Amino acid sequence: MNRSDEANTNVMNGLTPTGKQRPNCELVGQDGNAFAIMGRVSRALKKNGFSEAEVSMYLSEATSGDYNNLLRVNMDWVCDQ
Repeated sequence: MNRSDEANTNVMNGLTPTGKQRPNCELVGQDGNAFAIMGRVSRALKKNGFSEAEVSMYLSEATSGDYNNLLRVNMDWVCDQ
């Protein structure tokens, strides 16, 4: 899935691909299972006011590749504490 230039610029400026501030989400030292990671990030997004459509967008990106893709996508959507 290719991102638009605007989404890439958002990520570089500390924003999510949808243009919102990235919420904090503790990932280091937590369960590294892919499903556990996606659950933790999804909860952080919902807790910080992201819509169901935005959470679905995150999940779609997170599941569009391998484990390394999942980790990269997480860093686009949340800040590790």
